Amino acid sequence: MAIGTIEHPSKYNPLAMLKPDEPFFVLRGQDKLAAKRVRDWAACAHLHKVNIDKVQEAFALADAMEAYAVLHGKVPD
Repeated sequence: MAIGTIEHPSKYNPLAMLKPDEPFFVLRGQDKLAAKRVRDWAACAHLHKVNIDKVQEAFALADAMEAYAVLHGKVPD
């Protein structure tokens, strides 16, 4: 399972799917608050029957973000 990065985007890369006028919000790996928010999204998505591969990728991404934040993390500016 690929975890989305700039160098290796996920097959569910939301940036590639954005419409020109569509609002979006980015959570970065350095954000110590991000992993929990991604896990919350994944749990909610699972309850709403979102594709299980996408949900599992989100949980894996949250794990990767948490590990990254241990080394490079900070709270948002």
